[in-house]
Amino acid sequence: MLVAKRFISILGLLLIMVPFQNCSIQSGIKNLNLSSNAKSESGNGGGYEGKPDGTYYHFIPNFTCAGKPAAEQITEIKNGQAYLYGSQNGQCGDQSTPIAANDINLSPFQNDFISVKDSLFKRYDEKPDGIPNNIAEILCRDNFDEPTFEIVSHYDREKNEALSRVYFSDRQISDFSVSRILSSSEVHYVSSSVSFKVDMSKPAFPDRKFSGAIERSTISGLKAQPLVCVIGGSIDTSKWNLKTLTTIDVGGFQLLKNNEIMFWSEVSRTYFAPTYYNYVTHIFKIGLDNVVSDFSKMVLGESYNVIGTIESPDDNLSVFQAKLPSEMWPSMFVYNSKTGKTKKLTNLTVGAEPEAYFLMNPSLTADQYFIFDTDIIHANGNRTGVVRVYNFNDETISDIGQLDHATTSYSVLPESNKVLLYWVEKNGVKNVIEVFDAKSKISKDLVIQIPTNCLISGVHAKNVKHESAVIVLKVCDGSQKSVIQVSLVDGSTQLLGSDSFVTWASDDNNRIVMTNSANQNSAYDTRTGKVIALPIDPNFGDGVTDFILSAQRSRMALIDDRWLYGFGGKTSAPTMYQIDLQSGAQAPICEGALGKKLFLGMLPDQKVFLFTYDAAVQVYRFYQVKGTSDCARLNEFPSQYPNVPKMIPTKIGFGLLLGNPLSASSSAWTREAVFVPIDGRPPLKFNPTAIGNWRMEVSPDKNRIVLSGPGSDNLIKIFSFDL
Repeated sequence: MLVAKRFISILGLLLIMVPFQNCSIQSGIKNLNLSSNAKSESGNGGGYEGKPDGTYYHFIPNFTCAGKPAAEQITEIKNGQAYLYGSQNGQCGDQSTPIAANDINLSPFQNDFISVKDSLFKRYDEKPDGIPNNIAEILCRDNFDEPTFEIVSHYDREKNEALSRVYFSDRQISDFSVSRILSSSEVHYVSSSVSFKVDMSKPAFPDRKFSGAIERSTISGLKAQPLVCVIGGSIDTSKWNLKTLTTIDVGGFQLLKNNEIMFWSEVSRTYFAPTYYNYVTHIFKIGLDNVVSDFSKMVLGESYNVIGTIESPDDNLSVFQAKLPSEMWPSMFVYNSKTGKTKKLTNLTVGAEPEAYFLMNPSLTADQYFIFDTDIIHANGNRTGVVRVYNFNDETISDIGQLDHATTSYSVLPESNKVLLYWVEKNGVKNVIEVFDAKSKISKDLVIQIPTNCLISGVHAKNVKHESAVIVLKVCDGSQKSVIQVSLVDGSTQLLGSDSFVTWASDDNNRIVMTNSANQNSAYDTRTGKVIALPIDPNFGDGVTDFILSAQRSRMALIDDRWLYGFGGKTSAPTMYQIDLQSGAQAPICEGALGKKLFLGMLPDQKVFLFTYDAAVQVYRFYQVKGTSDCARLNEFPSQYPNVPKMIPTKIGFGLLLGNPLSASSSAWTREAVFVPIDGRPPLKFNPTAIGNWRMEVSPDKNRIVLSGPGSDNLIKIFSFDL
């Protein structure tokens, strides 16, 4: 199935133009007559003096008939006769049906747009070859019997711009740019001069006409007042395919690599004190057939209570806490969707003293070694920190070593199945990296060659050079920070940046950005040792939060390991730069992009996109970076929420979560969930009302978006949207 057909479920007949057939509709033909003083513009001018003859097309973006781009419906009016051309029995273009006069609604203002039955049609001077660049989307009047004005919105696919025009009996307001956003119940149009909504939850008038309202206008003759509207193009909620997958209150969810969904729901909560409580939950699984099953009962039995869940290091794994009613502390469990097995990551010490495991920082190596650290809480209140490894192959569990988080940290080399323990001091020797091999369970110590007044920190360590080296922070005399690269062969070091720390790294860690105390930034190639001063700042990218969205996805983009994009200049009005990491050439780009530059996005085909926000009109704008040239406009949509907690790239666009900055008066972070197509179709607002808190992910097969958020009954539910 084509992506476009998945995105918009085509309803109705497949209709296409065929030679005109001489059938007549004599009754009621007066409805086809227009007033002789009406004005038309085919393009931008020309009167028709009361002659409504012509061929009108109802197009939907990317619609095909018999494998070719085509109009979904065509109406031809000639000499007082009207016909609808289409198809029957799967054959395109060989059927026509006479249209009753009362099914056609012409305009007293123009003859380029008409309403036929339940759809909006547009006239073209020449028969379009395929899908034309300009498609009618919506037509609204103050009333359809004796209107005083008419608003028509259409989309220019060549300019990737939505446009509106306003007709009065004595004048016309020429095309002006508008932003629009479509939800399951309404479409919202916004510009600097007018804002209006159309309620499409159900037709409010005969012939599928919908009610709307002008919210704001600076155009003379338009005021806050009701509207009656017909729709066309992409603006049709009957094609909406957001599915509700759950009916119970959801606490959170996880997407498994096999495209199943794990989610958990709170069953009860017991308060031991006003701010301290214990809660019981169930873990459920949504299968590929969207059937919900009680997963925790199936894998643990009826007796266990699930206490909580933990973020998993792998899409095949689910990690959770559970306990029996008689147990004081929960144990940790891990479920592997590939094998269908559940393992209790239990206490290794035999004895009567109960212990609790609080699993942290889970990692999974290439050979299925599951590594994590945990605080063991003894009955006497003491804690023992350990690094532990669970072997999925033979289902054995072993401890690597104890941790003192104040003086010890660790990182994992996933490809070589090794764990690096960073010791401030081990057995009287300072600055030791213990390299533990998960396969052989053998350790070796590397003494790092740095002065004794300096310490190493493995927190946020970066693995480089096929895991033969690691980048860490060196701190001397308690405050002087520098970035060094440590060889895991002999412990030798290389200074990468003095008075600096790492603020960004490419996915493969071959390129890093370092920032010094003067807020000067430089890019470093770990393979060649080349350093380039940067005009960009990794901390730029207003409206995006690091704790939800990684810097690689929000503030900087790297293409072909050569072209680096980011923001610099003033935080109030950032400049976007393109840097050639081979030649060092740097240039500002996308200077014509409207609004404040917020963040970058990348799709799997290595294309870079820019989002901006215009606070004056509360509109997001969406651009694609075209090499070294300026950005090409793609789309825009209105929103009152200027922050972007999360962005989800898919094959055909971006999923965005929008919200306000966290504050004492704003307890919920994400308020809107939006999908922005890259082909100019209307951005889709998943939640009809601006309520939170929302979460969004894309399925591993990239064929659907999965969301959780409040339903109409205020219960948190899981939804899916097919791409």
